[in-house]
Amino acid sequence: MSIGWGDLFASGSIVDLNISLWSGRIQILEADLGIRSDAVTRALSLGHHRLVPAESFEAITKIAAKTKDSVDKHGMVFPFIRGARFIPEKNLVALVSKLEDHESKFAQAVNDFASIYESTADAMKPVIRRALEDATHALDKTAVNTTVDAAMERLIKKYPSADDVRDHFSMKWSIYAIRGPATDGIKQDVNEVSDVLKGMVSNLRGEVIEKLEGVLAVVSKGGTVQQRTIDSAIAVLDRVDGVNVFRDKVLEEQVGVLRQIIAGMAPGKKAENDGLLTKIEDVKKALETDIDKAVKEAEQRLTGLGRREIEV
Repeated sequence: MSIGWGDLFASGSIVDLNISLWSGRIQILEADLGIRSDAVTRALSLGHHRLVPAESFEAITKIAAKTKDSVDKHGMVFPFIRGARFIPEKNLVALVSKLEDHESKFAQAVNDFASIYESTADAMKPVIRRALEDATHALDKTAVNTTVDAAMERLIKKYPSADDVRDHFSMKWSIYAIRGPATDGIKQDVNEVSDVLKGMVSNLRGEVIEKLEGVLAVVSKGGTVQQRTIDSAIAVLDRVDGVNVFRDKVLEEQVGVLRQIIAGMAPGKKAENDGLLTKIEDVKKALETDIDKAVKEAEQRLTGLGRREIEV
């Protein structure tokens, strides 16, 4: 039986997270520094003005990072839609709970920032002015004042109001699935579904390989295995086990082997090769081979799961 979208989405859903953050910066123009040379534009990047200190909305950016991390940990890359994640059905309820919590905290952090925004901006303006004066000190005093006054006038116009600044931050997420054509007689592209499935299997194995290469580098050089390296590797293995909804047997087996290898490592001590390098290389080789076979087995399992009504 050929695999279709309904088979794939009988085991999970797509979560698409979109976060917009205000950078609080605008580009520096040559005129802001009293520069009148075309060569500067061609050869140098002048950077940005900070309208407010980066730390003033640090709480917002931290929540945004935690939200993205939650989605990443509960699912796997969905190659068909950029930035989206495929979330196994068993992980969806827990993820939605986390997203709702993050969304509430994000909104509160935005409100907190908006409440201090005007005073923060007012405190930053003289700092910007002094920086411009320092940057243009080579000019004569009249030219400095004229240049800085013009630059400050331009910058002040770029500040959003306290009410509008809220609109520069947003967090939205949606949950959906893909189904085949609703019209009878129109065939869905089976290869398209298989290609997506192959991408998901490959990406999941790739996560383990990437972490494996870090461990390999330490072992091959006889370096010291740090506790954070071990913890990071275990976290990846736990995540992969939690989202391996396609039951990739090779992945399951090699993750088990890796757990045994990591369990034998002593944090803070030099990694003893003693055949360890060969074992890790064997795991890496196993994960890099037979991907097509793993995809075919996943298709067989998915088409045996039955179908459910899918709403887009």
